Amino acid sequence: MRPSSTLLENLIQQNYSGVELPPLWQVIYQEAMRGHHLLFKRSDVELFESLKSTYELTELASLSHIEEQVMELVCCNDLDSMARVIDGMPIGQRHLLFVLYQRALKMWRSYSNEHMN
Repeated sequence: MRPSSTLLENLIQQNYSGVELPPLWQVIYQEAMRGHHLLFKRSDVELFESLKSTYELTELASLSHIEEQVMELVCCNDLDSMARVIDGMPIGQRHLLFVLYQRALKMWRSYSNEHMN
């Protein structure tokens, strides 16, 4: 569920230190680890999690059809802008982005675990 009001991101960022990500992405990561996927609508998350991911590595390697949206997403300065980019994508592209997001979360969690031990 996305926050309904503007987040005081500097205040939130102070609570999430130690992850080698930009501050906004630290918040996104930490909340995702708690099951709060701030970038995606709750209904989309429920749908995507109920589907078995059938994307093959070859499909994931050929991401040119969402490359522009991903670059726009990475360049956003706040959660609301990121959510608008994602909400503007067709459902199939949002699903593919969610699969990539889940894989990125696993990589960040692994990186974090390695550097905390």
